[in-house]
Amino acid sequence: MQIICLNCRGPLKKTGQDYTCSCCGKVYSTYGNAINFVDEYIDNGIIDVYENINDKYNETSIGKYVNFMNLGYCENSNENLIGKSAFQNSIINRNSISLILKIFYQMNLENLDVLDLGCGRCGAIYTIQRMYKSCRLYGIDICKNGLLGKITNNELIICDFQNDIPFESDSFNLVYSIEVFHVITYMDKALQNIYRVLKRGGEFIIADAFTSNKCQSILEYAKKVGFTLLRICDITKNVLQSCKAISKNRIEVLGKSYREMIGAPGSSFFTQMENGILRYKFFILLRKTNRRT
Repeated sequence: MQIICLNCRGPLKKTGQDYTCSCCGKVYSTYGNAINFVDEYIDNGIIDVYENINDKYNETSIGKYVNFMNLGYCENSNENLIGKSAFQNSIINRNSISLILKIFYQMNLENLDVLDLGCGRCGAIYTIQRMYKSCRLYGIDICKNGLLGKITNNELIICDFQNDIPFESDSFNLVYSIEVFHVITYMDKALQNIYRVLKRGGEFIIADAFTSNKCQSILEYAKKVGFTLLRICDITKNVLQSCKAISKNRIEVLGKSYREMIGAPGSSFFTQMENGILRYKFFILLRKTNRRT
């Protein structure tokens, strides 16, 4: 998989601790095991919040084992996703892992190239890697301090994918983004970038809580770019149950000021999901065979 320079689109080569463009000579630094593109490509107002959350997790004895920021999923009585997996004994990340299993359990990702947009603390990457040993995983996040020490055998990149994605066109079989698109500002540009790096016939998965209007707007943007909708799954009820189950522990680490972000009961976010104003869904989009110009 070729990582490219966002200045001239030339290939990058590792030079000591940094990466250098073979064409224009631009040097990209590293932070831990991640290549840093964020100095030039940044969406102000988002980074500080998530950096602070990561710091709080990293500083506590229990929090440093939290590999996710997602809201999680509580299985229905007839489901046994986590019980049949390698994660059946997980405690701290159990609900978050269940969400990943719910989204991906019907897919076969063996031998595929997969990109996680907004990989956060790399929990989804770690989970998918254990499910599909031969899957080649890459992660992008705008925050650097959630990436430290989590994954060592997958390529991690610090950048804002709304501006660009530092990979060649037609690179990935699957791209996914979990609980990121509700903070996306430049929806059309983000979807264009995702469409570009997907291989023909590749799929893009979005999982998040949206109003019906926001959901429709995303699907309209996606159609305009060239995507076709394959499937939508509403799991609001299960996510609400998870919020009830895990919010107390998260508040103990993060503090009450983060009640909205973690969907704690009584928060506006939780109430809007409970009342149906927000619906938590994941939907799968297909990149059509012929690229739109």
